[in-house]
Amino acid sequence: MTEESIIVRKEFPNGDVAVDEGSGLVYHTPDARYTVEMVPPPPLSEAPYGVDLVRTTHDEEGLERQQRLTLAEYRSQMAAEEHGCVQASRARLASEPRAGSGLDAYRAAACLGRTSP
Repeated sequence: MTEESIIVRKEFPNGDVAVDEGSGLVYHTPDARYTVEMVPPPPLSEAPYGVDLVRTTHDEEGLERQQRLTLAEYRSQMAAEEHGCVQASRARLASEPRAGSGLDAYRAAACLGRTSP
């Protein structure tokens, strides 16, 4: 028996689409896609775990470009998971279109548990 995957899709009035196929939410716009990622530190490093908002676009030659905004940093993966920044950021991305939402307001609302900027 195969396991059935559940795909969640939400369309916004501005034409943007949020899709979660089980491996994390991806927010699509006409020119980019947005994801929220937990970024582990390099091996044997004292650097913190990061939670990044990632914007991916393609240039004229078709090469992928990424811009990252660190939403929060944690000393351990457990601390990051307990705080829930990844889940809160994905929920925010799925519930509101990106238009008109500043990145600083997004960072504060997503990782500090607020529901609006």
